[in-house]
Amino acid sequence: MKQMFFLSLMLVISGCTSGPTYKDSFSKMTAVPHNRARITLFRTTESNLFIARKAPIELDGVKIGGVGYGGFISKDIDIGDHVLRSELWDSPGSCEVAFRIEVPGKEYFFEVAPRAEANNAFQQGATIFFPIITGMAALAEESRNNPCGGLFAIMPMPRNKAQAKLFDSQ
Repeated sequence: MKQMFFLSLMLVISGCTSGPTYKDSFSKMTAVPHNRARITLFRTTESNLFIARKAPIELDGVKIGGVGYGGFISKDIDIGDHVLRSELWDSPGSCEVAFRIEVPGKEYFFEVAPRAEANNAFQQGATIFFPIITGMAALAEESRNNPCGGLFAIMPMPRNKAQAKLFDSQ
């Protein structure tokens, strides 16, 4: 039984880290179009929280993909005001970040990171009798009235700091 559990765990973990890394894809990326900007959302391998979950990402209410453990997504977008959002269907709370793109031809970076506060709220709220229900209730309370609640945070990051993280951690 232990062997089956370990084998299943390894299968899940190995599936989470598949896909190209930013480091591997960097040299193949095209230039940012002169009349648009590029956003890159990334998740490092610094934290093992929610390792088996991808953070679903919406841009202006439209799903653009999911950022997995050690993964990234890039998208060219128009100049102007935008909103990024991450919300999982089976977990209360969401993180929403409004931002403005003013400079065409530039790349903007956002780190998507597991929220330790969400994990702590779930664990502290879980009781011995109904752990899932009470843990979710605690997570919902922690995320209530929080513009960046839920399991994942989205944080803008300067290019040099983002690329250092992307090249060093993958």
